Parts: sequence; C-alpha cells; structure tokens
Amino acid sequence: MPPLSLADDRRLIDATLGDLRPLIRDELAARDAPDLRTSEAHNPDPTALLSQRQFLDAFDVSSATAQRWRDAGMPHLKVGKLLFYRRDAVIAWLEDQHAKAA
Repeated sequence: MPPLSLADDRRLIDATLGDLRPLIRDELAARDAPDLRTSEAHNPDPTALLSQRQFLDAFDVSSATAQRWRDAGMPHLKVGKLLFYRRDAVIAWLEDQHAKAA
C-alpha cells in the first residue's frame, strides 16, 4: 500500500495514529522548512501567522529575547502553550519601539 497523503480522505478515516504520525511530522517539517529571512520570496502574506520557531528564525532572536519583547507588549497570539506572531504586526511594533527610543 502506498504512503498516506492528505489527499487520501477515505484512507485517513481508517488510519491509526501510528499511520498518521509520519504524515503529521512531514507536514509540520514542510511548514517550517522555508528560510523566512527572505520572507517576501517564501511568505508573501505579511499577515500570515508565524510559529514560535519561524518567528525566532525570521527575526534572528533567542527565545529569551522573544519573551522580553512579549512582556514589553509585542503583539502575539497564544493558543494553549503555542505562540504565534503576525510578521507585519511585529515589524510595526518594533518600528514603534525604535521611534520611542529615538
């Protein structure tokens, strides 16, 4: 039997968790794969949500810096334990912080 894909609706219904793990892992890896530092080429929608990992890579900051920025009011979305960021909102916030410091 060929590997599962997201297009295999009928087979997904009958799949076990063990069957789905590789599919989920591959899908998540594909979402994190683009180099977000070249955002316009790989992520043309500035309102798209970035995961925590994507945010850290795109803005080249540590998780401690991201925490300090969130504590200082940087816009973010928390869903359970997961954090998401809108690229355009973060850039606007950083520009505002820079203007206040000047």
